[in-house]
Amino acid sequence: MALSLFIFGEAVTDRGPTRSAFSGRPFFQRVSEVAGVAEACQRLQESSFDVAVVDLDADGGTEVLRNIREDSRHSHIPVVGLSRESLGPRVERLLAGGLDSVVIKPFEPSVLQNELRHIVSPAPGRADR
Repeated sequence: MALSLFIFGEAVTDRGPTRSAFSGRPFFQRVSEVAGVAEACQRLQESSFDVAVVDLDADGGTEVLRNIREDSRHSHIPVVGLSRESLGPRVERLLAGGLDSVVIKPFEPSVLQNELRHIVSPAPGRADR
């Protein structure tokens, strides 16, 4: 299964652990990394994606999540949020508002790999997203 991945993070260093989770792995055929909200909105307009990783701690992270959920072309895709904050009021609101999963930072690349595999693989007896 080769999928396309959208990664939003404020700076290249913030996206580094996310990017390294997929180096040399065939799971994602296309990985699109963006740093700013304007660039994220433009990329979302230009391309379709199968899954997204959004750094919720980055400036504009919640805005990018909202844009994904409000765009009919992307509203169905699973979104994994990255956060330094464990489950608390803010993260719970985001989960209720359309975030599919949260990975707590810092994380090992294998944790994010496993979460993304889990979130894009349909459960037994469930139709694909």
